[in-house]
Amino acid sequence: LAQRDAQTVAQIPGVRVVLGTQAREQAVALLEQALREDSLILAVKTLAHAPFEESKIDAIDGHTRAVLKIQEGCENRCTYCVIPQVRGPVRSRTLASIRSEIERLCSAGFLEIVLTGIHLNSYGKDTDASLAQAAVAALEAAKPFGARIRLGSLEPTVHDETLAQTLRAYDNFCPQFHLALQSGSDSVLRRMKRGYNTRQFWEAVCRIRAAWPNAAFTTDVIVGFPGETEEEFSQTLAFC
Repeated sequence: LAQRDAQTVAQIPGVRVVLGTQAREQAVALLEQALREDSLILAVKTLAHAPFEESKIDAIDGHTRAVLKIQEGCENRCTYCVIPQVRGPVRSRTLASIRSEIERLCSAGFLEIVLTGIHLNSYGKDTDASLAQAAVAALEAAKPFGARIRLGSLEPTVHDETLAQTLRAYDNFCPQFHLALQSGSDSVLRRMKRGYNTRQFWEAVCRIRAAWPNAAFTTDVIVGFPGETEEEFSQTLAFC
C-alpha cells in the first residue's frame, strides 16, 4: 500500500515515516531523523532500475532456521496479484553473495537456511545464473557447517529433470517442496493466468518423487476465485 499510495498512508494519524518496498534498512535512521526534526518523511522510491537489497541477519536470537532472500520482483501478470506493480522487475542476488551470506549465517549458528524470493522461479533471469546454480552455491557453502538448505515457494514449471538431479546429489538438501497450486481446475488456472495446468503440476510432483521417494509437499490453494463454479471447486478438491 505504501509503495502504491504513499500519500494515503502519510495521512494516517501518528505516521512519521512512509517506506515502500525499497530502502527498508534505512527504517530506523529515518525514524530517528523524523523524531529529531518533528517531521514526516516520505521515503518511497521508484521501482525502475531498483537494485537488489542485500539485507542481512546479525543475530540468531534462539532460532535455528534463517531465511535468505535471493530474488526480488516479479514480471508475471497473474490476474489476482498486485506484486509486479509494487515489487518491480526481477533482481537476483549474486552467487558470490549467496555463498558468503550462507557462510556468515552458518557461522552464527543457523542449522537450516531457506532460500526465498518474491518469485523464486525467476531467479537469474536478469543475470547468467540459474536457480540450480544458486541452490548448489548455498548447499556447498553450508555443507562444511553441517547445515541444510531448503527452497521456498516455487511454481511447478521450475522442477525439470536437471534441477531434480542436481539437488539430489546433495545430502544436505531438505526434500520438502512448496509447489504453488492455487487451483486444481484448469479453467480456473487459465483465468488466473498462472502459466501452467494440472498436468504440468502432477508431472513436477512425479519428477520430484522419482528423485526423492519420501519427499514432502505443501501448497497454496485459492478457493472462491471470482467465477469459480461448484464443479471447478470439486475439481480442485479431487486434485488435491
